[in-house]
Amino acid sequence: STSTTTTTTTTTTSPPKPDTTTIGSVKPKGKAILVRMLCQGTSPRGCIELVTLSVVETLRSGKVIAVSATKRRHRTAHKTVVIGTAAVTIAAGQAKLVGVSLNARGRALLSRRHTLHARLTVIQIVGTTRLTVKAVRVTLTEPTHRRR
Repeated sequence: STSTTTTTTTTTTSPPKPDTTTIGSVKPKGKAILVRMLCQGTSPRGCIELVTLSVVETLRSGKVIAVSATKRRHRTAHKTVVIGTAAVTIAAGQAKLVGVSLNARGRALLSRRHTLHARLTVIQIVGTTRLTVKAVRVTLTEPTHRRR
């Protein structure tokens, strides 16, 4: 009687890790914010980023009485307002300087208040999930007018 032995080897491959984004300097420049980003990884797809600039308006009787980067008081209504967005795709292993300009609402708030404390949020989009890479508070000031 002959006996046959079969060996089965199963190899499992884990899905490739998504590329990661590193955030460098964040600097205000006029009516925009400049963010340096670096995409670390090897996938041909690269890093897909969504950069959002937002403030929290404090309302009393429907009128804006304060603007801040985060909520504070409980007796007044608070409303989060997006004042600028930018979407960017960075190739793997590359760095990019991304500018987030103020939208019309942001420009109006800045001209009225002269200084805005805003929250800059960088979100990485991987498939259908959104991962917050970094959230930082930034200060925008209205450019001064030069006299001749």
